[in-house]
Amino acid sequence: MKKISTLALCLMLLLTLTACAAIGRYAGQTAGQQAAESANPVPTLAPAESEAPQQTPGETTEATPALPAVSPEELGNAPSNLSAGGAMVRGEDGALYLAQEDGIYALPEGGSLTKISPDRAASLNFYGGRLYYIAQTYAPDETGYVQRSAAEIASLAPDGSDRQVLAEQKPAGTTTVFDAQTGFFSEWTQRVGYGDLCIAQGCAFFLADNERPGTVRARDSVSGREGESGYASEKSIYRIDLATGERQEIVADVGAAQPHLATDGVKLYYTTSYENPFFAYPFVTFHACGLDGSGDELLLPQDYNPNAACGFTSDRGCMTEIIDGIFPANGALFVEASDSEGDFPNSRLMCVAAGAYQKVADETYYVRTVDAGEGRMVFFTAPGGVQYEQDEAGVITNEYVQDARLVLGDPGEGEGETLLTIERVNRFGDEFSRFDLAVFGSDLYLRTDRALYRVDAGGSEKLADLPTA
Repeated sequence: MKKISTLALCLMLLLTLTACAAIGRYAGQTAGQQAAESANPVPTLAPAESEAPQQTPGETTEATPALPAVSPEELGNAPSNLSAGGAMVRGEDGALYLAQEDGIYALPEGGSLTKISPDRAASLNFYGGRLYYIAQTYAPDETGYVQRSAAEIASLAPDGSDRQVLAEQKPAGTTTVFDAQTGFFSEWTQRVGYGDLCIAQGCAFFLADNERPGTVRARDSVSGREGESGYASEKSIYRIDLATGERQEIVADVGAAQPHLATDGVKLYYTTSYENPFFAYPFVTFHACGLDGSGDELLLPQDYNPNAACGFTSDRGCMTEIIDGIFPANGALFVEASDSEGDFPNSRLMCVAAGAYQKVADETYYVRTVDAGEGRMVFFTAPGGVQYEQDEAGVITNEYVQDARLVLGDPGEGEGETLLTIERVNRFGDEFSRFDLAVFGSDLYLRTDRALYRVDAGGSEKLADLPTA
C-alpha cells in the first residue's frame, strides 16, 4: 500500500549533523542514477567579456558567518532545487515550468500542461518575468551512445516566445589520454559548455570553459609515485548583468573537471575540481566569495585531506571527492557527493562547516535532498537499504528498495513526518525511472517520468500526466 500523510508545516526539527571522516577515493558515478517506482499506479497525492580580477584566496577555514538572507523572489530558483538538477521552477504568476527531455513545459495554476519550447534544458530559473536556463544539445558519439555535446544559455518569455541567447553555444564532452607506460592520465579535459546557472540581484552567474590550459601534479601518499596530468581548458565563474548584458569573468580558473556553483543571493559558493592523474578521483576545494568575486575565502584548508594515510595530494588541493551539487542552507554549505565503488549507498549529503567536512546522511537512489527552510529538509529514505534480485546464473536482474519514504525533517537522524510511503521502488523497472523533488515556499513538488505531484499543508494532488519518450 502507498500511503499519504498531511504535510505538517509546524514541524520544526532542527538539522543535526552526524560526523563521519570523508574517504578520499571515489570514482565516477554508476550508470542508472535514477529511481524507478513499481508498476502499481500512483495514487493521487492527498556579450562583451572583461578581464578577470587578480585574486588571492584567503586562508579562512571557518564557515562564512550567515548574512541576512534575501527573499526567494530575489533568486531565480532555490539553491537546493538547482543542486537537485533545476528540473522545475515556479514563475512569479504561480505557473510551474518543467524541463523534460523533449522540451520545456508550462503548467499554469488551474490550467493544463503545455509545451512552450523544444529546448532540452537544465538549471531552470525564473527572474524578472522571464525564464532562464542552460539549453543542452545531445548527439550520438562514435559508438552510437547519445550524450551531451554542446550547451548555450538562453531565456524565454513565459509563453515560450522571444527566445534570446545570453551565452553562445560551446562544446561539451570529455577528452582523456592514458599513458600505459607511466600508468597516468597524461591529459584529462572535461568541457561542460556551461554549468550551474543561478540568478540573484539582477545578475546571472554560471560556470563556463575558458580555454586556458594547465596541469595538475599529484602524489600517491602510499607508493610515493608522482604524476602530472594536463588539460586543455580551465573553467571560470562568469556574471552577466541582465539589464545591460555586460559579461564579466569574476573568478578565474576553478577547475578542469566539474566544479560547482551556488548562491544564496548574498554570496557565491563554489568548488574547484581537478582530475587525479592516477585515476578519475577529482581534487576539490570549497570557497565562498562576494557576488562580484571579491573576498574569496577557503572554507576548508588547502591541504585538507581526511584520508591522508592512503590518499593523494596535489598542487590543486588534497581532498578527493565526486561532487554532484552544492547548496547553502542554515548557515552551512551542503554538498551532494556520490560514489561508484560500493563504499557508500549511492550518494551522501555532506556538510562544510566550521572548517570540517562531515556526513549528514546517506541518500538512496540518487534522490537529492532539498531544503524546506527553518532547519527542515525533505529527503528520500529506505530503512531496509538497497536489495537485489538475481537470475540462476547470478546476474543481477533488479535492484529495489522496500517501504521507501519521503520525509520532512532531519536527514541526519532519518526522522520527521512521512509525506509518502512507496511499498516498492524498482531501479530496473519500466516505469518511474525519474524521481525529482523541488520546494517552493510551503509546496513540495514530486516529478516522476510519468506524472507531477504537489504536496502542501492542505493536502496532496496529482497535477498532470507527463509526456514519455
